[in-house]
Amino acid sequence: VILFLLTGVFFADLFLGGKTFLLRDGYFIVAKAEAYGWQAVAGGDFPFWDSQGMGKPFLESPPAFFFYPPGVLFGLFRMGWAVNVFCFLNVWLVGLGVWFFARQMRVEQVPSLSAAVSVMFGTFVMAYLEFLIGLAALPWIFFILGVLARYYHLAAGDEGKLLAGIWRQRALLGALALLFAVHFFSYYQEFFVYSFIGYGLFITLAAVGERSWKLFWSMTLFVGAAGVMAVLLVMPQLALLWNFLPFTERAAAFDARFDMASLSAAHLLKAALPMIGGRPGFPDVYWSPGTFEFCIGTFYTGALALLALPFAFLRRWRERGRTERLLVMWGAVLMVFGLLIAFGHNTPVYPLLWKYVPMMNKLRFASKFLLLVTIGEAALIAVGVRHLLQMSLTKRAVAVLWAEGMALACLGLLLLAVMVDPSLMPAIFGYAGAPIPDDKLTAVMPSLAWSYVFLLLAFGWILWVLRRGAGRVAAALAVGMAFVNLWVLSRPIQPTAPVGIYDRVPEVTRRAADSRFRAFSWYENAHQYLYADPRADIYEWAMEAGVNAGWYPYSNVQIMCQNGIKLQKYNVWMSKIYGENPAARDNFFDAAGVRWVVGGAPWQRILWGKERRELSLTERAAAIPRFHLYTAWQLVADDDAALKYLATADNELLHHAPAVEETALFNGRLTRLSLPTSPAGTNTPGALTLTREGNSRLEFTVSGGEVPRLLTVSDAWYPGWRAFVDGEEVPIYRANYMFRGIVVPAGGHTVRFDYWPVNFGWYLAAAALGLVMVSVLLLGWAGWKKIESR
Repeated sequence: VILFLLTGVFFADLFLGGKTFLLRDGYFIVAKAEAYGWQAVAGGDFPFWDSQGMGKPFLESPPAFFFYPPGVLFGLFRMGWAVNVFCFLNVWLVGLGVWFFARQMRVEQVPSLSAAVSVMFGTFVMAYLEFLIGLAALPWIFFILGVLARYYHLAAGDEGKLLAGIWRQRALLGALALLFAVHFFSYYQEFFVYSFIGYGLFITLAAVGERSWKLFWSMTLFVGAAGVMAVLLVMPQLALLWNFLPFTERAAAFDARFDMASLSAAHLLKAALPMIGGRPGFPDVYWSPGTFEFCIGTFYTGALALLALPFAFLRRWRERGRTERLLVMWGAVLMVFGLLIAFGHNTPVYPLLWKYVPMMNKLRFASKFLLLVTIGEAALIAVGVRHLLQMSLTKRAVAVLWAEGMALACLGLLLLAVMVDPSLMPAIFGYAGAPIPDDKLTAVMPSLAWSYVFLLLAFGWILWVLRRGAGRVAAALAVGMAFVNLWVLSRPIQPTAPVGIYDRVPEVTRRAADSRFRAFSWYENAHQYLYADPRADIYEWAMEAGVNAGWYPYSNVQIMCQNGIKLQKYNVWMSKIYGENPAARDNFFDAAGVRWVVGGAPWQRILWGKERRELSLTERAAAIPRFHLYTAWQLVADDDAALKYLATADNELLHHAPAVEETALFNGRLTRLSLPTSPAGTNTPGALTLTREGNSRLEFTVSGGEVPRLLTVSDAWYPGWRAFVDGEEVPIYRANYMFRGIVVPAGGHTVRFDYWPVNFGWYLAAAALGLVMVSVLLLGWAGWKKIESR
């Protein structure tokens, strides 16, 4: 209740002032994808397929956390209110998770609340509001840790057989399986990698502390059994993701990007003075290279949390209980390990892991491992505050106070120096992307001053508690001071605007509302540089300009983009549009059905300069529709040949003869089938009428035509699509490098395209089996016997 109320106070300006967050990825990718999916459900069409952006599977894409329960908010509320409630709910869940974990580790209420407040309102969580999916994934890590802590206490004192001991805790096993499933559905798979490092370390250190191999195997089997059931529960999405990965940009290893993702020693200053590396924004505000953007390189949990950390180590080892020993050891190792990896190329740890550990080369940014630092810090904050509330002014405490006093003096001198000469800050951290105006340097001074004031207040609270002893007033002040500290410094990270900002329908979408064609915007990727931009008018321009998925929910508008995980072929296609000569570019526009092109001044001069934000909408009258009939086609051997044909073919030739490969989808399988020979002479294709367009189904009628024709659909060719002519299945060939094409016999016919994910029925059966298993565990045999007796 306390955490819920504090969350309400923290976000009071949103709900009472009618405001919402200005989000970059959170709005232009995540929220828009969710709105798109829930609009489909409201229309009676489950969104297996995302027909936008030349098409791709919907459920497999990271923004589509469609099965995550709070995602339904985007189907219930207007966009701005949905964002507000979603952020409120998940921030509260983060705090609740930290509190639950600390309580399960037998930490008292006030230290548990202090740790919860420090994490849930810290800069790491506030910065991850930007992404929404990262914010959604974080709470479940702490809830899972809480269940592991609960099982640890029960298993450590259980002298029974291994499997029997696990069975005795079957309700806890079912709860852990559900938590794993919800964590997966929150859909930020990278967090799984980081969090399982924490789980594995917790189990290992618990067994070491108890000197018990039995405990190690018991906890490992407990997690493994829950994991198997969780895999069954999430199979409808997990298997689809696994099938999707080979087709995506992530099929190949990422560039390590050490230059964009490696912390340096200077970044540790941000634990005490969070804005000394610059305020959020990229690149004209944030001047801290090595972390790419503010949310990757921040881990400020408040002054009291920072100064309380050393006190977690003061109590003698033999005087601690086994639970506290585990908590301190686990938190310290996790923090050190997280920092070593987050330092990237500045230490040899991450380069070696990236090179030799399987799947590590799929992770783009070393500094994202700061999540481990945040998790470990939560444990140490709880123990540190607990010790402060219990101990007196001993010699060891005096030594820590002297050390902290000297550190505060040094920070004070540094703060004085940067106030005299603000250019010292970027001199320490370097320039991230552009020269920094003087007003940006001086703008962070109030935040730096406040962060130092809170350090002094926290230091004073520690002195008071150690000299006079802790009482209820001191305990309440600990929680209150942590909250106010973060409300002042973390709350302004994400700028806000009136809640209705996301409700305005862009005028361009009214002019381009024709699903037979697509629109392309030269500003597609400009959303990457909107992070923490406080200008509401810039977001309105971005929505009008078709930035990323800004037009997704608007019916009958086809914006050419792919958010989240992109098809590799889509990336190649876009490279041709951006990199080829104008004539070849026209071919690629035509093949994709692009009729409208949004243009204007370069986005760099609009976002970072004072260029006028006027937009032009150019109509390409000769564009080929997304659905088209041809009486001729050009057979090509492979993808390279198809790209060459598209880039060099005469525009009129392309209009009459698309490139087709003999790679085909037929009877649910990928195969190579001979393509009928293109009819000779000039023939009339007949008329094509679209009778139904849904997320996962297209229906046409074809009339007339005296020869076989090729019907092309300029949506992505992907396993799971099947085509039927008069109810009889026909092969779907790969047309124009990445699209779908089928041969329609002469005369009139009905044509249907259906998308059903490969083997999806089996995946649903697996989920049903997992649900039954978890239900049995949660209800227990006693519950079933009561049902039977009735």
